[in-house]
Amino acid sequence: MLGHNLLDALKIKKPPSVVKWVEETLQFSSRVSPNEPGGVSTRRRPYMREPLENTRDSTITDEIFCWGAQAAKTALAMIKLAYLIEWRPGPTLWVVPTESFGRSWSETRWQPFVEVNPILAAHKPDDSDRYKLLEMQYDRMNLTVVGSNSPSALASRPIAYLFCDEVCKFAPASKNEASALALAKQRTKTFPAPKRVRSSTPTILNDEFWDDYLLGDQRRYHVCCPDCRGEFVFEMQQDTLIWSDQAKGKDGRWDLNKVYETAYYRCPHCGFSIRDDHKAGMLLGGGWIPQNSDAERGTRSYHLSSFYSPDVTFGRLAVEFLKAKKTLGGLRDFRNGWLALPYIESGSEVSHTHLTLRQAEYDLGTVPDGIVVQDIVLGADVQQAFVNYVVRAFCENGNSFLLSYGRVSGVDDLVEIGCTSSYRIGGADRKIDIGLVDSGYLPEHVYRACLAAMRRGFRLVPSKGSGEKFLTRPVRSTDIHIGKTTYHDSLIIYSDNDFKRLLYIESIKNQNSKWWIPRTVGSDYTEEMLREHLVTDKLDRVVWKRFGANHYADAEKLCLVVRYQSRGG
Repeated sequence: MLGHNLLDALKIKKPPSVVKWVEETLQFSSRVSPNEPGGVSTRRRPYMREPLENTRDSTITDEIFCWGAQAAKTALAMIKLAYLIEWRPGPTLWVVPTESFGRSWSETRWQPFVEVNPILAAHKPDDSDRYKLLEMQYDRMNLTVVGSNSPSALASRPIAYLFCDEVCKFAPASKNEASALALAKQRTKTFPAPKRVRSSTPTILNDEFWDDYLLGDQRRYHVCCPDCRGEFVFEMQQDTLIWSDQAKGKDGRWDLNKVYETAYYRCPHCGFSIRDDHKAGMLLGGGWIPQNSDAERGTRSYHLSSFYSPDVTFGRLAVEFLKAKKTLGGLRDFRNGWLALPYIESGSEVSHTHLTLRQAEYDLGTVPDGIVVQDIVLGADVQQAFVNYVVRAFCENGNSFLLSYGRVSGVDDLVEIGCTSSYRIGGADRKIDIGLVDSGYLPEHVYRACLAAMRRGFRLVPSKGSGEKFLTRPVRSTDIHIGKTTYHDSLIIYSDNDFKRLLYIESIKNQNSKWWIPRTVGSDYTEEMLREHLVTDKLDRVVWKRFGANHYADAEKLCLVVRYQSRGG
């Protein structure tokens, strides 16, 4: 009997089914999961079951989750980590975009999750000095949280498990360092059966994360129509997400409440109207199907749009789509965040034909009769030897008219134009209301010129374009320093790519706004409006490329920045 008990004690516990263990053991507090507090369940999100079971499969080393908003990708990773702590402990690294992001996740999500689950809390050390926000020393393993912008933290100590959350916001590669994701992966090399979990919403094609997803087996969650039983993937194609035409008013605007109430998903096979109350049963009967048979062994990649989230209705998706169409960068954000797809920029070569279509019968210095002008805006592109400027009149409805353009020898001359110029509008003389000037060259000189303009009653604001691929806000402000004096929120930072798209594609090519120039405008202006296009580079990335000087186009872009900012973004 004694020998039998001794043999039982020496047996290694076999890890149970992950889903079974999770649903019998773990719970979320309202602080961690306000929508679903209580025992953890996969019933509402059955698409989590297969990825959870992967956690105990040592042959699966890499998982890539390209999921949309509110699909619970971070919660999935936390549950997987909880299972590893209990059943397969090993040194673990959790990587997020920044250290402050990591502190927030640890304090508001991970540590409260541990506290509410006794089976996890039992692994905590008694010594509080060994249990910090970024370094947690559990009894059988360490968990370290680092920001992607800390190369030294990413390049030290070997790990068995790597979790990377919101990868597309990670620090990119530099001249001296590999990308944050590449550095983190290197730390798992010494372990025979590592696990590397990466999750994010994508941003652009050829991004490192999207490439990872494509190299995997590209699993999609297939569901069946409740009527015809035809199999398909929820996605936003033409004539799939539908709402009533009666939701559009006579003024052409959508009543978003009616859109929300009438939206449904049309079966791509039989046209059946799939409502929100059908979705739960469809998800339970669905399953993951790989699309790429050439994937590297041990690598699984999962794509899931927000259509699958039990917390997102068809009505909400329809409303979010219509709202996105009305904002700068909105469709890009909708495609990234809700559809979990990279943004694909359309071609934007502006031709003479496009500019001809934007010409109207009026002369420089005024606007057509009957036009009510709200703001007169100056935009100026500064070079070392000269400054190009344009002046544009904006109406309440977004229509705009080129009033003037030209080149002066320096910023001081630009200030003189802003302070003294006036235009005949509606029978009265109007002065320029505000100007935005590029401060890329000689920034302190530009700052001082802006101060001089302000003292003379002309509001001239310095600006700087940002080429970052991901900006939460298209326009923001920051401090500037002139000598020992700090001027708070006095420099406008704008997304260069967003406003190039707004100018070239939305305003000129697609004519989504009434952006006008007079028929008498000179070729010196029009030629510079034709010299920047989107092209595909040697790495197959879509990028903006200049084909000569385009200073008037840059000045026009700054006028749109002013308009966007003045309208509250």
